[in-house]
Amino acid sequence: MKKIRRCQACLSYTLEQTHCGLAAKSVHPPPYKLQDRFADYRRKAAGLE
Repeated sequence: MKKIRRCQACLSYTLEQTHCGLAAKSVHPPPYKLQDRFADYRRKAAGLE
């Protein structure tokens, strides 16, 4: 099953791994786990705290 991706160059959506010669990033959020041991570190690194 293919997932929707977004091209970083032209900001269009695609099902392909590459678009406009660049890698397209996934638009789906990472999975959420209640017992995430590293959530505090990830939020600090992202500047959310």
